[in-house]
Amino acid sequence: MLHRRPSPGIHPTTRLVGQSVAIQALQAQICRLTAFDTVDNPHAPTLLLQGETGTGKGLVARVIHDSGPRVQGPYIEVNCAAIPETMLEAELFGFEAGAFTDARRAKPGLFEAASGGTLFLDEIDALPLGLQAKLLTALEEKRVRRLGAVTARQVDVKIITATQAVLADRVAAGRFRADLYHRLAVVLLQLPPLRARGKDILVLAEYFLHRYAAAHRLSPKRLTRAAHDWLLAQAWPGNVRELSHVLERATLLHPGAVLNAQALEQLCLTQPLSPPDLESDDHKPLDEAAQLQRALVQAKGNVVGAARLLGLSRSAMRYRMQRYKIGLSASQGEPHAVPGETTCVLSMDVSPLEGETRAPRSEQKPVAFLAISLTLSPPSGGGTQVYEPWTTTHHLEQRIAEKVQGFGGVALPGPPALRLVAFGIPHVHLLT
Repeated sequence: MLHRRPSPGIHPTTRLVGQSVAIQALQAQICRLTAFDTVDNPHAPTLLLQGETGTGKGLVARVIHDSGPRVQGPYIEVNCAAIPETMLEAELFGFEAGAFTDARRAKPGLFEAASGGTLFLDEIDALPLGLQAKLLTALEEKRVRRLGAVTARQVDVKIITATQAVLADRVAAGRFRADLYHRLAVVLLQLPPLRARGKDILVLAEYFLHRYAAAHRLSPKRLTRAAHDWLLAQAWPGNVRELSHVLERATLLHPGAVLNAQALEQLCLTQPLSPPDLESDDHKPLDEAAQLQRALVQAKGNVVGAARLLGLSRSAMRYRMQRYKIGLSASQGEPHAVPGETTCVLSMDVSPLEGETRAPRSEQKPVAFLAISLTLSPPSGGGTQVYEPWTTTHHLEQRIAEKVQGFGGVALPGPPALRLVAFGIPHVHLLT
């Protein structure tokens, strides 16, 4: 994702709103790090941002880019969990003509596109092990080799990565390369959760109220003292993102000019769910798959609710469910949708937890097939226009998948020209 350049005369770190010691220390660290980052410097340190969902890792990455000498270069943001594994290598490193079916023209990868600037890799823990080795080589040699290419290309790019997982634990479990972890964590910045920032909650609340009032051409609403106390008393599992959404909702829906505690509580969508027990009956820590299953059971089949219990984003929760082949079945009860969110219902079955029993059950479900034939029309006016069928098909597939995301789409492996996307209840198989 490309962003606009910052306004001149305003230091980018001022966008990190807050007065707590943690935020002031973070701003100071960013200012200090800019001195070690210069264009064409092969020793520019990589950064690893670690923090809970909604703490502002994407904003911090953008602020770091805008604070340094690479501000005139490109800034590209990639969510590693949002790109299918079969396409991720081609997206990051590019490909040559003939590298695979429909690769009729060479295409540079995001490493090359970000040369001279910054490449932000969000949810780096979702990167497959095979690609982790190639990423390590690219970081150490500052060279990338496209799919199907013989020689590598020199790139000058600053790498910033982010995760809400504890990568050291992933390394110990064998799910993340130790050498890549140490290469990424040359500089590790820990972003504090909102509940640990004290009065910053009130500062941010006032900031969001004025921001959304200006965006919608309204007068900013005022918070009562009871509303201040309510804001400070919340756990905010969604952190700054959740606070922002609550206050935007209040700006749009609350009719009065004053916001009290009762109004905020009515507009807050946080479900009264307690965190899942992460220990088994013998007091041993549960592995990640068991934690996912227990959170899904406690959330009564609601994927978004389970993600909130575990402190994950919805896309990260779905990625982990796919990786461990975890799904929801009707035997777990009707999923409860969170207002404004989408409940993902998959056709796979969840293995019962230890001590639980479940009667076997089968049911028939309708299946619908959506077949789309893509025809590229000739250019008007007799001009010359070159199409990239692989890229065009991929973009079309992404847009259609986003439109039907409410059915809980799961992308299955397949060539880009003929990819199968499965959806649950009703099952829809999309052929593009």
